[in-house]
Amino acid sequence: MVMTEWPCLARCEPGELTDRELAGRVYRQAHCAGSCLDPDEWFPVALDVAKARDQAAKAIAVCAGCPVRADCLELSLRRSVDIGAYGMWGGLVEGERRALRRRWLAGTRVTEFFEVTEFFEVTERTG
Repeated sequence: MVMTEWPCLARCEPGELTDRELAGRVYRQAHCAGSCLDPDEWFPVALDVAKARDQAAKAIAVCAGCPVRADCLELSLRRSVDIGAYGMWGGLVEGERRALRRRWLAGTRVTEFFEVTEFFEVTERTG
């Protein structure tokens, strides 16, 4: 019997996985896959980030508790000219992902983006 890399997938950082492994995780485990939201909810049309987030508020709520949110964002940043170009990915609208992409290309891990976001959200609630 040949051992595969599958056991590692549960512990690997998104950046350590291939596109195929990331896509498999996202397509199998993402909360959006089983969501009853209208497909239009996942594609805000506003160019302004704040307005786009308002338009996609229900989709963002689905993404917030998703176990593969970081994988989803990683996949969208890697595939930013095709499948990752539009709509919600990793709980972020297009403008937010464009703003993060340069830092990601410079080596910032996607999990770091969420650590900073969660810090500010907690600070806002308690501050």
